[in-house]
Amino acid sequence: MKFSALLTGLAFAFALPTVLAASLPESRSSPANQLTARDGDASKFLETSQRELNYSSIYKLEARTLQARQSTAHSIIDSVTNTVRDIAARNPSRGDFTQQVVSAGSSNWPQYNWVICHTSYITRFDGGAETDWDGIHWDLGSIGYDLYWFTSGTFERHGDGGFINWAYSGRVISTSNNGATVVFGK
Repeated sequence: MKFSALLTGLAFAFALPTVLAASLPESRSSPANQLTARDGDASKFLETSQRELNYSSIYKLEARTLQARQSTAHSIIDSVTNTVRDIAARNPSRGDFTQQVVSAGSSNWPQYNWVICHTSYITRFDGGAETDWDGIHWDLGSIGYDLYWFTSGTFERHGDGGFINWAYSGRVISTSNNGATVVFGK
């Protein structure tokens, strides 16, 4: 009797999982656009979730990219300031100073265009300040210069030209107005 109860128990133990497994719906793999609800309505849940996920990921990536670009801009300001200080310490003429500054900028950071100017001017740089372009002011003796580095855009000098007043270096697309207006590319 004990043996037959043991056999019945074993049979039940093996049969129960089989019965339970047979009652589960069959699993099948379908592309997201072919999924349907049990009542026949098309489900858009996966598409919406994926779109929201992509938007969220892009937003976070853009924020991290902006922070990295701003951090890079601040480190460039420090490096540029040190470079300009070193050039100014050599006590060059004004013409040599402007040329050496843009030359050093182009050598050290070739991804940017460079302009240094003493006279009045207008800038139309592409992108945003501290991310796509930036600048510093530097006094060489009693003469003040503004130095800019930027990815692309237009620089228009007003007033006298010549290296004592300005210099530039980069990817020049065109010049006009007797060389006073310079368009730079990426």
